[in-house]
Amino acid sequence: MLLCTVALLPLVGAPDAAALVRPPAAVLVEDEKATEWADQPGKKALTKTIGKLRKAASDEMLRQGREEVLAFGSGAAPGLLAALGKEKDEDAAARFREALDSITKPAHTRLLAAEFDAKRAPTQLYAMRRVAELGDPGLREDAEARWSELQEMKADPKRKKKVTEELELHAAVLTLSTGSPASLAACLTVAGDKAYKRWEPTLDAAAANAGAAGAEVGDLLAEELSSQSEMRERLAALRLLTWAGHEAHAKAIAPALDARENNVKIEAINALRRIVDGEEPIARLSAFAAIEEAGKWKKRIGG
Repeated sequence: MLLCTVALLPLVGAPDAAALVRPPAAVLVEDEKATEWADQPGKKALTKTIGKLRKAASDEMLRQGREEVLAFGSGAAPGLLAALGKEKDEDAAARFREALDSITKPAHTRLLAAEFDAKRAPTQLYAMRRVAELGDPGLREDAEARWSELQEMKADPKRKKKVTEELELHAAVLTLSTGSPASLAACLTVAGDKAYKRWEPTLDAAAANAGAAGAEVGDLLAEELSSQSEMRERLAALRLLTWAGHEAHAKAIAPALDARENNVKIEAINALRRIVDGEEPIARLSAFAAIEEAGKWKKRIGG
């Protein structure tokens, strides 16, 4: 049994579900990873653009700021990361994160990883979240080491105060995204809690990137699903398996099609839609429609 209790809080900087393109992103080979940011714009020009995003005194000012960031491209990332680290207004910080999301791509994961040790927490947490969404299995060893160190620090009375809830949970999602199961228990805790909706886009992306990296996480989730009887635990496993799973896991999902709880039945249907047919999950499904869909899936996969 993998599930454990972890303190929950909203994922800092996580975009709304509708704002995040669903995973998985392409997993790039090592020689496709950027080793430096694109040419940076002039300091004066970038400072002016950052000011527009920070103030956003009008819709027009915000629009201009966003367009200028796109025109600068990834070269604007170092300046935006620095501005994010210093920003105290959460609305402005959210605009900085949105701007960074618009110019950071899978090729930039190693450059973002350099910010995992940033002195300012907002920059550090953004980098972890964004890499988890973009995916980079080549960072697995580093992510596992960081996760292990955080657990050791938590167990040390002299150092545990340094491990904030935000840091631990960002590190958990990052580690999962590399294909590592080391932090799976913590991610399952989030996936089974009512706070899941706040974490959903980033957790889905991380699970999808784990699935793209291999079957290890999906296999463990299938085992977790088959070993649980509590609704919360089954929901958690199904939610992550939807994105991390492979078609071979369909048989493990089949029993959930007969669940008495309609939400578990719906999660099972959505998991099968995703891993068997590559279709998007259905946002809303009535109890009657769920019974009908479950019957169709049982015929297909022998549930």
